[in-house]
Amino acid sequence: ATIKLAEELGLVREFDLSIVRTVAQALAEAPENVCIAANISAFSLQSEGFVDEVLKITQITPKIRPRLMLELTESHKIFDLVAANTLIQRLRDFGHVVCLDDFGAGAASMDYLRQIEADVVKFDGRFVQALSARPRDRVILGRIAELCAELSVSTVAEMIETEDVAKAVCELGVELGQGWLFGKPVSKPEGMQRPPAPVAARRKGEVETWG
Repeated sequence: ATIKLAEELGLVREFDLSIVRTVAQALAEAPENVCIAANISAFSLQSEGFVDEVLKITQITPKIRPRLMLELTESHKIFDLVAANTLIQRLRDFGHVVCLDDFGAGAASMDYLRQIEADVVKFDGRFVQALSARPRDRVILGRIAELCAELSVSTVAEMIETEDVAKAVCELGVELGQGWLFGKPVSKPEGMQRPPAPVAARRKGEVETWG
């Protein structure tokens, strides 16, 4: 609700840039095996000069770029997917990993997957937690995970709080999980693993793995 209000008031751009600065500073001081994801609003992405500002922030310590994942949220609609994809590819070309966050929560999710080239898709936690109660959702999640695998897009399931849910999403082909089963929020990053290598990095022959 706070983010949506910030978007409506036109304040979310500066909020997102502040988050990126905080994460960049944390990564500059953290061990090299630590990676952190920062959420960015679609509103911010589409605002003039935002990507330039992000790259200016990370240019100070460019080696952190593959470790700073940028998660694009669906709280604000992307009106021009082609233009948004161009901006996202610029971030990826500089080494950033880009994730489509909250996938399945919005009506535009499939359009995003079709027109935006991202490294990671993160399935919305509400979608994941409904698997046991809604067999239909289980089938849909499995098919989307299969599609992502064919597109060489990594998949993450949010809100993994029990072993049963972890087993269920694993059986459906989802590669990674996030949730309290694995760890609760902490004030500083501890033992986090690397994100998958961005396509640009793989083309250059660099090797990046989850751990």
